[in-house]
Amino acid sequence: MKIGLFFGTFNPIHNGHIGICKEILEKKIVKEIWLILTPHSPNKNSYQIIDKYLRLDMMKLVISQIKNTKVLDIEFNMKTPNYTYLTLKEIRKKFPLNRYTLIMGEDNFLNIDSWKNSTFVKSNFKIISYPRTNENVDSVFNKFYDISSSMIRDLVKTNSSISNYVPKSVEKFIISKKLYV
Repeated sequence: MKIGLFFGTFNPIHNGHIGICKEILEKKIVKEIWLILTPHSPNKNSYQIIDKYLRLDMMKLVISQIKNTKVLDIEFNMKTPNYTYLTLKEIRKKFPLNRYTLIMGEDNFLNIDSWKNSTFVKSNFKIISYPRTNENVDSVFNKFYDISSSMIRDLVKTNSSISNYVPKSVEKFIISKKLYV
């Protein structure tokens, strides 16, 4: 089966992530998308990242509503920081019959050569890069998603509305748990 692997800290998951998944699935590029929750990315400051179980709960609220998607917490029991190539090896070991495509933002794609063992990643996996600007929209994506998790966190800190950027269930979760304040 063709599986899309969408890695991220999802701090928090937002409408951009969801739109990307839906667009890829609608175009039948892959049969399923597995969102891989990264507890600690080597490229991010850990002090800005809320607890992995809170992020997982938010993702489950959303993903349960989107057909052919699921959340994997495979990195929870792996050594941190989490390197993509190690997770990919683990996924292929556990699910050897699938074919995998990586889904990543163009910012990550442009910096992939700086990743640990990037040669392994590039030579063993197809990569779909979603645009971060309107100029780079390609044949896979009809639009770009002008939204980021850091923008949402900043809005929460300033007591501004996030209702246009996250699903209602995520907004309620963030407010009820007093996250990102």
